[in-house]
Amino acid sequence: MNINYIKQLGIFVLMISTLIACGSKQVTKIEVPPIKILTAMGYGTSDIFSNYSPEQRRLMSMRASKMDAYRNLAEQIYGVRIHGHTTVSDMVVTNDSYRTYIDAFLKGARVKSITAINASTYETVLEVTLTPKFFTCLSGTAAIHSQCFSNNQHSNDSSQTLPQVNIASLSNYSCTTMDCYNAPSVSGFYNKEF
Repeated sequence: MNINYIKQLGIFVLMISTLIACGSKQVTKIEVPPIKILTAMGYGTSDIFSNYSPEQRRLMSMRASKMDAYRNLAEQIYGVRIHGHTTVSDMVVTNDSYRTYIDAFLKGARVKSITAINASTYETVLEVTLTPKFFTCLSGTAAIHSQCFSNNQHSNDSSQTLPQVNIASLSNYSCTTMDCYNAPSVSGFYNKEF
């Protein structure tokens, strides 16, 4: 074979591989959910038990309004589970009852204001920012949920790291009956096994 032919073939292969390597990459567009800011208000008042001091009643009212605001915020994000029961006798409703239950994990909610409406009633306004990371964590698999709750983040941004949460210790307390009062208020995203 001719050495010039082999050299030309080698140069041709090198040029083709260079052109292929320099070709433009196809960019896939990813739809990123917009950042949303949710706001919730809560109201609370205290018991007028005579053994409480006015300061204790004021602090209990503030705490009650904050917890109500957290509940309202969780309802906006995760929804509410409603259990209902209606009894009909002789074509007349004789008993109609329902219970609501929220199973939520809220992180990053900020208290915007706590306002005294009167001497014993307070209003709390909470705000939370829902970033694309929130939507990824919420709609992902169990492995993604675990990563969202762990400190093993692959991000260089230290503000994005989350505290370690022991989900396994809370999963045994998930509410599966109508009476959810003894269940803890935090057990992860929804009440599903993944």
